[in-house]
Amino acid sequence: MREDGLLNTMNGIPVILSESLTQAGEPQQVRYSWRQRLLSWPWRPWVATYTVIPQVPYRGAMQMASGRLLMHPATFRALKEATDLAGSVTP
Repeated sequence: MREDGLLNTMNGIPVILSESLTQAGEPQQVRYSWRQRLLSWPWRPWVATYTVIPQVPYRGAMQMASGRLLMHPATFRALKEATDLAGSVTP
């Protein structure tokens, strides 16, 4: 299993991994430090917080016209671990 952005296979299906497949996470309010508030330009010391929207790995997979799957490496690892665990369990 290679995770260098080149072609991988999972159960015979070709998979391309891309770090750029992300989505917007939950917005978070972050407080400015007093130094940031007092030394900002334009000077607005009454603005105490700003919003940061983190980028998180896309949890799905996209199928290309060629039949290959495109997914984030973290999603690929989680899916690979889940299929390995499911394959090792015997009823």
